[in-house]
Amino acid sequence: MNRYSCQLMRYLSNSVFSSSLVRLLPSLLVCWLGLAISVVAQDQPQAANVTDLAKQAEAFLKTHCYRCHGEAGTAEGGLNDIMDRNRLMHTGLIDIKEAKKSVLWKRVRDGEMPADDVTIPTEAEIQLLQDWIAAGAPDFRMTEPPREFMGVDQIQQLIVKDLETFAPRVALRKRYITLTHLYNQNRSEAELSSYRHALAKLLNSVSWGQQILPLEPIDPAQTIFRIDLRDLQWSNTVWNKIVARYPYAEEPEGVDGQIGLQKARSRAFMIRGDWFVAMASRPPLYHEILEIPQTDRELEQRIGVNVARNYFDENYLRAGFNRSGVSQNNRLIERHDSPFGGYWKSFDFASNADSQNLFANPQGPGVGERLFKHDGGEIIFSLPNGLQGYMLADHLGNRIDKGPTAIVSDPSRPDRAVENGISCMGCHARGMIRKDDQILAHVSKNPKSFSDGERFYVNSIYRPGDMQAAIDRDAARFEAAVKACGVPFSKTEPVLTLAKHYEEELDLTAVAAEVGMPSEAFRRMVNENSTLARFMGPVLVDGGTIQREVIEKSFAELVRAAGRQPLFRDHTNFEAETLGNNYGIRDNAMLFSKAAFYDTPNLDSLHERRLNIVIETIPEPPAELLDQWTQADADAQYQLAVQVARQRFIDLKPTFVLLLIDSRIFGPKRVFFGDSQNYSSEQRVKVIEEMDKLILKREFDQALQSFLRQVNELPSPQEKVPEKNSVDKN
Repeated sequence: MNRYSCQLMRYLSNSVFSSSLVRLLPSLLVCWLGLAISVVAQDQPQAANVTDLAKQAEAFLKTHCYRCHGEAGTAEGGLNDIMDRNRLMHTGLIDIKEAKKSVLWKRVRDGEMPADDVTIPTEAEIQLLQDWIAAGAPDFRMTEPPREFMGVDQIQQLIVKDLETFAPRVALRKRYITLTHLYNQNRSEAELSSYRHALAKLLNSVSWGQQILPLEPIDPAQTIFRIDLRDLQWSNTVWNKIVARYPYAEEPEGVDGQIGLQKARSRAFMIRGDWFVAMASRPPLYHEILEIPQTDRELEQRIGVNVARNYFDENYLRAGFNRSGVSQNNRLIERHDSPFGGYWKSFDFASNADSQNLFANPQGPGVGERLFKHDGGEIIFSLPNGLQGYMLADHLGNRIDKGPTAIVSDPSRPDRAVENGISCMGCHARGMIRKDDQILAHVSKNPKSFSDGERFYVNSIYRPGDMQAAIDRDAARFEAAVKACGVPFSKTEPVLTLAKHYEEELDLTAVAAEVGMPSEAFRRMVNENSTLARFMGPVLVDGGTIQREVIEKSFAELVRAAGRQPLFRDHTNFEAETLGNNYGIRDNAMLFSKAAFYDTPNLDSLHERRLNIVIETIPEPPAELLDQWTQADADAQYQLAVQVARQRFIDLKPTFVLLLIDSRIFGPKRVFFGDSQNYSSEQRVKVIEEMDKLILKREFDQALQSFLRQVNELPSPQEKVPEKNSVDKN
């Protein structure tokens, strides 16, 4: 008997009615308990009813929802597995405490979903959905056989087996991208399929290759994918820049790891696909992989578009309108032909008044009378494979990472800022968007308000029919490329879906899989380690989660606790023997880049001061020089290195180019090109003086730190680096 029943007994025994009521008490308690049991029984459906309800809910979701949210990897609205009851609860789409507050039920009730007219739920079906949620959303998924957990050693075994099928010179260009940790989290096949789509589309969206490359899985579960750097037109330097920012890199494990290291000639021959999609779709990696230059003019030169000539010949198209999906003010779009399709520029404005009123000033940009003055814009250019590349620029054409939220915004991002790459992909998931020009009609209706020259210009450039035809051509080319990736052509961008998943909080199952361990093994490890429990403890609580940043920052410590070794260590010095073997050079490139990104000052902080540094290593000459390099003597090798560095300086126009060489023929050297117009010979010598001494001792980490410190002491350049340059050959 509980304490409330005891209190009732004492109260009744002291009452004037005690003698009669005490005799009735057992009967009263029986009735009270029976009533309580009856109420509970009404709230909790019988097992058979729950099973039937779950099956009916499953049929409803398959009939009305699955075709857009899971079937064949579809992910409309970012929802890629409507059949996962747990995920519906985790994302807040269903609320089992208050069914009528469930977003899913309300959207179905209000007729917003299904978005198409293929099926229309009846009132009885909508009531069924509510009943299912109110009953606790009993799980309808059939019990699936448990998946075999794939550890790091198994992944390496599969990769080594694949590498052994290639000749040595081919194998060294192979790299691998995995989704295995998501498979280990028991993500449904529908969800994994949508993530494969994201990886396929993003890989091809950061490629200068001519052909669309479908994913090449090497395992039965389709979670490990092979890429060839040459197919994507990536150099080892590009791969090293990716790895330099990769927080999950581990030393290769065991015999298989060492074999993989030697065949791929890289300690980091695999990376995770969700991290890659989330990071390579935004700056700085997006810019680094596609090698998007600092200005729009340099981009135009690279892809072969002569905008100045087109302006002179009036060989381009424009459309102006009052607002778009991302801009709150009037906007102008402009199209030029490019060798690969279209080259598009938008002109965006902070206001609609004065020189920023596009309707009053349809010509521009410029500072003269009746010329519009814009604040920035977006550039969309066709890639050789038919997909699209993106660049954001300020009013001078200088590349920027994010657009000012006062001018443009992206509601899908946490800070609402339009971020180059990922925001553009989300908006243009189906390619170019049709927009109707409003300028031509305005000028035609008000001819007295414009000069003859203005009217002739508008009639020549603002041609709605030609513009719509050009949009349709570019959109069709883009659609064909997306489908060639094996990706459904949808208004929802799969890259954005996976990037958002990567940014979500992680529970115990997810964190354990990230570390490469089953959940219970991870729980034991944390419970036995008070240091780990301090920051990992939240996931051991029922329903507990941690932020993504926590796992990224603590991954090295977690890997060590699991008995493995992270690849990167703080302030690592390069060992001389590491650089003397067949694969050490490429490791050096990777670790050299790592220090350049994370030390202070670093490449990013110097870039903010317009001190743009290019750091590369040899052997990494262009493909046409590779045979010459391998057959050359010491002097010829060095001259090839100078040739490579000079070309980098001419093409990229940075402040400094530093090329590090560690040849087995002549040992460690460097080539250094510097801006001779902004910096004197004495300044340039000071930058490399201490670094040279450290390079000779193979203390590469300290050498790089010295170089960056010396560059940081220089004043910012006053103007763009000229094509004239100087080279120090020490």
